[in-house]
Order: sequence, then C-alpha cells, then structure tokens
Amino acid sequence: MINLKNGDNMKKNDIKKTIISITNKHFKTIQSAPNKDDINLQDYIEYDESFLLFTIELEKAFDIEFDPALEYDELASMNSLSDVICELLHAKR
Repeated sequence: MINLKNGDNMKKNDIKKTIISITNKHFKTIQSAPNKDDINLQDYIEYDESFLLFTIELEKAFDIEFDPALEYDELASMNSLSDVICELLHAKR
C-alpha cells in the first residue's frame, strides 16, 4: 500500500510515478518522466492477462478497487488511469 501525502490527497505526479514503478517492475521499462503529456500503457503492457495483473497490482498499491465495468480504454493511457485512481482515492474519504 502506498502512503498518501497530505492525508488522503495524492498528487497526480505521485500517482504517475507509482504507475511507472509498477509497470517497470512487472512489464517493460518506461523511460519517460511522469510529467510527460501522456503515455500509452498498451505499449508497455501487451496482453489482456498482463493488464489484469497490472490492475491488481495498482489496486494493492493504492488500496482501491476498480469498477468491473470500467472500460479498457480508460486504463490504457497514463492520464486517464491517473484520473480514475484520483477519483477512487477521493471517493475513499
């Protein structure tokens, strides 16, 4: 589980750094900085089974649970995934 900064608030760059860390640990290495415009995560996580593992690792890291109805495209880019995680973290308050 990740320690949130400022209580429950976590900055998007912190979320992106965690996403990159999980991607680098389990899949291909992302060489980009978290403040890049956007990263297509499908370039780094190629198979549906791998993406399922990726979402499970994210759920553990952020202590969240993704909605099963969430569209694959919503998790495919760094920005959209960061937005989803931010919303879930704010909903936990």
